[in-house]
This record gives sequence, structure tokens and C-alpha cells, in this order.
Amino acid sequence: MARKTKQRNTFKNPPKKGAKKSSGKKFSLPDFGAPFRKLNEVFENPSLRLSIGFFLLLCGSFMGIAFVSYLLTWKSDQALVLEQITESSEKTYSNWLGSIGAELSHLFMHEWFGVASFFFVIAFLLIGVKMVFRKELLPIKKTLTLSFFLLFWISLFLGFLFDATTDKLEYLPGGGFGYQINQKLDFYVGPIGTILIHIFTAALIGLF
Repeated sequence: MARKTKQRNTFKNPPKKGAKKSSGKKFSLPDFGAPFRKLNEVFENPSLRLSIGFFLLLCGSFMGIAFVSYLLTWKSDQALVLEQITESSEKTYSNWLGSIGAELSHLFMHEWFGVASFFFVIAFLLIGVKMVFRKELLPIKKTLTLSFFLLFWISLFLGFLFDATTDKLEYLPGGGFGYQINQKLDFYVGPIGTILIHIFTAALIGLF
């Protein structure tokens, strides 16, 4: 007697209503590093890399000389910068790099970050040496990161330190940025709160 075999149901269950079909593609974040890799490929061009490197060395050297000269000649040049004298004027700038040096240093040293502006010089020279000579005088990433934070902190700290005598000073060691931000901090959190903020940010920078 032949055995009866059970027939299996070969029909698949119909998909439930409302079920979404999977596309098969996994979600992935965009590649944010792609532009930087392309930029790195551009810098691999020797002529372009050397051109940019020498330009940064020139800018860093020019700014360094102008800033040092500003510390010695700002009294005589500040009025001339504000007057915006022309070539036909009998007055001349005392800055070692002439009118461009005087105006550039006035912008960085007086209007912006004060003596902390020397970190721009350090950054330009380090990157320029790296691109031209393929050598690192200091660790590039760590130095640039630290310089970025110190640029703001030193400007703010000097703005706070010399705030009490600001009305008597014609030169702002912390620059206009440090002075203005400290005025805001003093208004919102008071002198003690401002001191605590400076101590807290200094501790954070010290972690680097």
C-alpha cells in the first residue's frame, strides 16, 4: 500500500499591507573628508606647493617684521593710520615696512587681537616651511590647534588685565577684540564671573 505524502504549501504568504520593501542599501554618512583629500592631491603638485609655501613664508616674515616694528613705532604711526595720509603728504610712517606695514599691524595689533597676533606669524611660517622644505619645526596639527585657542585666550586675558587702565592707554595689548569681549563679560557676569571664565578656559587649554 503506497504511503500518502503530505504536500507542502509552496505558496508564499502575501506581504502584509503597509510593509516597506527594503532597498538593500545601508545608510551611510557623507564622506566629509573627500574635499580635504582632493586638496591634498592638489598640494602634491610640486610647483603649486612651492608657490604657496613661499607665499606663506613671505607673509609670515612680512607680518612678523611689521608687528615687531609696531611695538616700537605705534605712537607715531597710529595718528597717521587714522588720518589715512596719502603719498602726497609730507608725513611719513615710522614702521619699518612703510604704510602697508603700519596699516596691517594696526589692524591686527590694535583693532583685532593685540600681541596675540604673533600666532598668525607662527602659523604661516610653520606651514610655509612644511610645504617648501617638507620639514616640521614643530608638530603642525598640535601647534596650530594650540595657537588657535591661545590667540583668543591671550587677547581676552590681556583685555581683562589692562581693562582698569584702558582709558589711559592709547595702545590695547589685548587688541579691540579682547577689550570689547571683556566689556561684554563684565556687563553680564561681573568681574568675578569674568575671572572664573578666564581660569576655566585656561584649564581647558592646559589639557592640550
